[in-house]
Amino acid sequence: MGKRFLDILNRFAGKGVFPHQLAFTLLIPFRNIFLSPRELISRLGLKEGYEVLEVGPGPGYFSAVVARAIPKGRLVLTDIQQEMLDYAKKRLNKRKIYNVE
Repeated sequence: MGKRFLDILNRFAGKGVFPHQLAFTLLIPFRNIFLSPRELISRLGLKEGYEVLEVGPGPGYFSAVVARAIPKGRLVLTDIQQEMLDYAKKRLNKRKIYNVE
């Protein structure tokens, strides 16, 4: 196995931080079986002007749907990995969603 691969595997055993190199795996629609983004919105009861803090969004699996649910509000993402925030921001910009910091 390559050194890079072993470094990624060691991150699982270390701090418990999900490796940003595998962020794409967090976007697999199979996750909807457990909790879909639309179900999350329903449970949260969001209103269009709310300000929402999403802690640990990873690549932003829920972020686009949350941001669209609060068009006059603001979604703030915070994560300990800048790479995850960059990934989420790229996905949101691609979808022309700009009420996110």
